[in-house]
Amino acid sequence: MVMALSLDYLAGSLTLVAGYENGVAIVAQLSAQSGWLVKYQAKCHSQPVLSLGISPSRDFFLTSSADAVIAKHPLPCPRPPRQTEQATPGEGRAVIADCQDTTGGRTAAKKSLLSVASAGEDRGISIFTTPQTANEAAEQALVATATEPLKVVNTKHAGQQSLQLRSDGRVFATAGWDSKVRVYSAKTMKEVAVLKWHQVGCYAAAFAEVGRAVGDQDTDVAAGKDEDTSAVNADKTPPTEQGPGSLLIPKLVELTVRDKRIRQAKSAHWLAAGSKDGKVSLWDIF
Repeated sequence: MVMALSLDYLAGSLTLVAGYENGVAIVAQLSAQSGWLVKYQAKCHSQPVLSLGISPSRDFFLTSSADAVIAKHPLPCPRPPRQTEQATPGEGRAVIADCQDTTGGRTAAKKSLLSVASAGEDRGISIFTTPQTANEAAEQALVATATEPLKVVNTKHAGQQSLQLRSDGRVFATAGWDSKVRVYSAKTMKEVAVLKWHQVGCYAAAFAEVGRAVGDQDTDVAAGKDEDTSAVNADKTPPTEQGPGSLLIPKLVELTVRDKRIRQAKSAHWLAAGSKDGKVSLWDIF
């Protein structure tokens, strides 16, 4: 049974990430020639996958489960064919469309799914053969699949779900059945904060987006231009004429307590958590 899904474009290719009840996570990409191809498959969890999240940089994804494990998985990037080697008629050998790997070298021929799973390789090669045996025909129908996760961490806290990555990709958070919300570093996978307020289990978490440019309205607030501030009217006097090359500098107005609160609310790294008690807590994360 499928427990968690994510659908997105990766390097122009429609990519599906799925987590299953048996603890397996897969990445499948849509190919115009071959349909859906499984490019990654790994079983890191002994319990059902509860949630997954894709990094903003689209280079990895994370899964959490009913067990205490959080796993970091690669997102294989589709690589278009570079050149084609023609086979000699009658020899029955492979016609391989080579691809450029991440190290700049040439990849090897595709193996069967069973052999690739044991070796943990992901070649990402389109191969067309004129098989001489039934085994060669079976190998041609299977897709090379990566099976090795990037990192697996036993957090010793079972039942973490609603895994959410912050928009800057630095941290991620989980909602725990033990009523705690935990924040982890996306790079080291280490726990950096435990948020405790709810008395019963938490089941949902969400980050506010960070890193947005400050708009005109925010600029006005930061400059103290609020309708309740008397200094605004005093600052509306027309500027005096200046000579060529001169620069007009606006007056600096001290922020009021209300303005400071508004500015803090708009610039904070907010994290919301929902619990079985029907309440939502709001946290300002570093």
